[in-house]
Amino acid sequence: MLHKNILKRIEALGGEVSNSNPTSLEDFFLSLKFNNPLYQNPEYIPTTTNRFKEPLFDLDSFIKENKSLLKTNVTELDKKIIDKYTSYQKGCIGQYKCDATLYTPLKYGTEDYKTTLDSYSFNKECLKELMLEVQNSKPEFVELFYTCQFLRNGRFEAVYYYICTSDKNHENPTVYTTNEDCYFCEIENEGPLNIFLNTLMTKEELLKIIKNRMENLLN
Repeated sequence: MLHKNILKRIEALGGEVSNSNPTSLEDFFLSLKFNNPLYQNPEYIPTTTNRFKEPLFDLDSFIKENKSLLKTNVTELDKKIIDKYTSYQKGCIGQYKCDATLYTPLKYGTEDYKTTLDSYSFNKECLKELMLEVQNSKPEFVELFYTCQFLRNGRFEAVYYYICTSDKNHENPTVYTTNEDCYFCEIENEGPLNIFLNTLMTKEELLKIIKNRMENLLN
C-alpha cells in the first residue's frame, strides 16, 4: 500500500483513514477524510498559470484587520488564522475539499456510466494515454479533492483531482486533474501523489505563510 512518507504527510495535513486495514487504493481513499480544508502553497503555483498566485481568498483584508496582533498578541493572531482558514467557506474558493467518492464512467450499469453517455464533454479518447499507463481499458477513479480556483480573468473554475484505482504504483499513485469546463474531455497528469501532497499546506505551514506575509508588509 501507500508509502509510509505519504501516510505521514496525509496525517500532517489533517487526514484520517477510517479503514484500519485497506487492501486496495480504492479501499484506502474511499475511507479517507479531512475535517479541515487545505490550500496550495503559493510557492508551487506556476507563474504561467491562469490562476492568481494568492490561493488564500480575502487574505489582504484579513491582514489589514489583524496586522497589529503580530506585535501585540501572536496567540490571538494564530487563533484567528486557524478559525478563518481551517473551516470550510461558502463556495470553497481556494480551498481543497476531500470528497472521496468513486467515479466509474466506463463501468456498464452504474449511474456514472449513464451520466457519461449523456455528457457533452466526456471524451473516452482523452483516457487512452491513462489506460496505457494503468493497463486497464475501463479505469475507475476516486475523486480525492475538488477546489474552486480564482482566475485572473475574474472567473471561478471548479477543478477535480482523481486517483485511478488500478494504478500499478500502489505506494505512490499518480494524481490526475480535470475541470468543470472540460470535464474528462481534458485530463492533466499532476504527477505522483507525494509531490502533489507536498504542494498543500499543513496548519503550521499555513500560519507561517500568513505571518510572513504580514511581516513583509510591516517592514
